[in-house]
Amino acid sequence: MARISLKDRVLIALGTLVLLIILVLVSVTNSTVYAISDPDSISIESIQIFRNYAETDDQLWIIEYNIAYSVIPSEDPREAFYAGIGDGSSILKTTFIRSYGHSFVSIYLTSANALTWEGTYFVHVSGVLGVFPTLSIGINQQLLAVDASDWDTSTTSEGSRTAIGQHILDVVESIEIDIGEDLLTDLRKLSTSGSSLVRANVFRATSYLSSIFTVVIEPLIEPSPTFSQNYQATLEARRGARLDGALEQLGVTILGKTDQGQVIGTIGFLLIAITILGTIYSTTRDSTSSLVISLPLIYVGNQMGILSLALMFVSFLFVAILFGVTFILSRG
Repeated sequence: MARISLKDRVLIALGTLVLLIILVLVSVTNSTVYAISDPDSISIESIQIFRNYAETDDQLWIIEYNIAYSVIPSEDPREAFYAGIGDGSSILKTTFIRSYGHSFVSIYLTSANALTWEGTYFVHVSGVLGVFPTLSIGINQQLLAVDASDWDTSTTSEGSRTAIGQHILDVVESIEIDIGEDLLTDLRKLSTSGSSLVRANVFRATSYLSSIFTVVIEPLIEPSPTFSQNYQATLEARRGARLDGALEQLGVTILGKTDQGQVIGTIGFLLIAITILGTIYSTTRDSTSSLVISLPLIYVGNQMGILSLALMFVSFLFVAILFGVTFILSRG
């Protein structure tokens, strides 16, 4: 039987290690860890809807909530909870929660996106499914129907802005009493902390509600780049409904959980790559040929939408390193 050279042994060991590392990375990045605990209590304290705030027939929804924790979680509240507006069958508009405890958020809707005035709606304050394993009303989710009195009666922009300013001061005062932090001045204007709270939660508050601020600071508006993953989404769409369904069924059968089709597909494809690499090497005893022939399989998996772009680039990087090692060893 032919003896395996030192160079081939090193390459086989490195190649196997690289593929095992990729498998571990896939498992770690696709595993959901339910670390956050349910709040001690969760409630919607008040709802108020205004119109004609920044333009005719737009809407500003102000939602006061209390997500109470005796020990504040380390998880970012923006990733753990959201507030939304629903019609009883689906969630229509959402925004993330910026802080735990007693606070408020607002949802601004332009006239083009505004909902039916005085329509039948429900406000949700809820944990994010995936951060929490399950969602239950009164445990990590709360639902409240919009009442007739929640729709503000102001019809002009001036009247609406005055009403919004007074309502926000009332909400901030309620929060101030609860948390014991000075959010209002003695003249019932927003303090520095109160101003930060309102600016973070109300669309262009300093522009349209200047009367409730002690000092008005209009921040410079700088364009922010928008990033998207359109190409990755295009690749994933190539899997098609039948392949997606097959992978999803395998995920349920093997792991006992839904939404694991991507994990199963990635691991399965990498195992195929390892098998082909080993088969070619056992036949040719040439590690370089094994790598060269196996590498395009990673690219094929990416183009099929099974392997992500990140994994493909990582694989190519490690193969480049292996070839570098081959070159160094061959010169030794």
